[in-house]
Amino acid sequence: MSSAVIVSSSPAAGSRLEAVTGTLHRCLLTSGHPAEVLNLRDLPQSALLTASCDHPAIRRSRRLVSTADVLAFVVPCYQPGGSPVLREWLGLLPDHAFSRATVQLVGVGAVRGHAVGLEHIRTRMLVEQSARDALPVCFLYDHWIDGREELASSAAESLASSVRALGDVLAQPTSLAAPA
Repeated sequence: MSSAVIVSSSPAAGSRLEAVTGTLHRCLLTSGHPAEVLNLRDLPQSALLTASCDHPAIRRSRRLVSTADVLAFVVPCYQPGGSPVLREWLGLLPDHAFSRATVQLVGVGAVRGHAVGLEHIRTRMLVEQSARDALPVCFLYDHWIDGREELASSAAESLASSVRALGDVLAQPTSLAAPA
């Protein structure tokens, strides 16, 4: 069965990003697709900043990525280049880490211009991590989310579209060949 990993770069419990991550996770599970959430904030900062690939939490995160058919990233779009924690974590992944996965980026920002950063991150994941494919980005305005897992109808519709696209990918038969 195909699997999905939702990588959340939410800085804190109760944040808007966490609300989006929770909604995405519930929607995938409700649609019958197994999904696991990887909260980057739970990784030890010392292991991230010292590039300790042998740390158990880092090894587990790398293992999750290497076996996922779909990787959905929930990221803030307020800073150019995205979340610093996400950038550090991506630097710890092996070359071609996403070669068996389809990537979906879901970003939260204040103005439409913040979505430009999503396209940059998407391109980096396709090129630098050799993602098998990437779905169109999903951008959500932060005022659509109140932080208590309540999404305005616009956000819910956009996220539902992403869940359908992810579900379509997950419904495809997986190859039995080992990843390159």
